[in-house]
Amino acid sequence: MISRWSIALQASIKTMAMEALSIFGVTPDDDLQIMRPNQTLNSICESVFAKLPSVIDLVKPDVVMVQGDTTTAAMTALCAFNMKVPVAHIEAGLRTFNLKAPYPEECNRRLIGVVAKYNLCPTSMARENLRREGVPEKTLYVTGNTVVDALRLIQENITLINLRTSFRIKAAYVLITAHRRESFGGGFKNICTAIRECALRYPNFQFIYPVHLNPNVKGPVHEMLGKPVM
Repeated sequence: MISRWSIALQASIKTMAMEALSIFGVTPDDDLQIMRPNQTLNSICESVFAKLPSVIDLVKPDVVMVQGDTTTAAMTALCAFNMKVPVAHIEAGLRTFNLKAPYPEECNRRLIGVVAKYNLCPTSMARENLRREGVPEKTLYVTGNTVVDALRLIQENITLINLRTSFRIKAAYVLITAHRRESFGGGFKNICTAIRECALRYPNFQFIYPVHLNPNVKGPVHEMLGKPVM
C-alpha cells in the first residue's frame, strides 16, 4: 500500500524533473517511474536493471548517452554495456579522487568511465584524468561544459529577478544550492547554521535557497530556516 505522502513525494520529484526539462522544450518518451520515498542506492540500481532493458530492446539505440554521475546514470551505462550497446558519457572525467565526496557520485563516474565507448569531457583536465586512468585515447573528446551551455541558452529569457515567486527578489542576493547525499544529517544542520549566521551578519543581502524535495534535505532546512531570520 502506498501512502498519500508517498504519492505526493513521487509527484513532486517528477514535477522537478519536468520543470527542468520544460525549459529546454524536452519531453520524455519513457518514464521508468523508479522514484520511491527514502529509497536506497541499491533499490535504485535494482529498479533500473528491472525496467530499462525492455526500453532498450524496444528502441534499439545506436548509442546510449548518459549525463553526469548519478546512480541512475551509472546503472544505465552498465545495463547498456551488458546489452552490448555503446555508451557515451556526457561530463566524463570529473574527479575528486575521494570516493566519499561526492558520494556516491565519485564512484559512479569512475564506473561509467570503464564501460563508455565515447567519453565527452567538459575540460582538458577531465580528459587528462581519464588518460591517467588508462582510458583509450580514441574514446576521449573535449566537448565543453554542458552546464555552461545550458546557462547561456536560458540567460536571455530567465533570471531570478523575473521568475514568478511568492516573494520579491532583491538585486543583491546570494543563491544557495545544497542537496548531496553525503551531507544528510549533521552536514545539512551545519549548512543551515552557516546560512543563518550569514543572513544575520549581512542583512542587506537576500539569501535564496531552492530546496530539494528529498525529505532528508527539506526536513532540516525548513526546521532551521523556515522562519524569518531576525
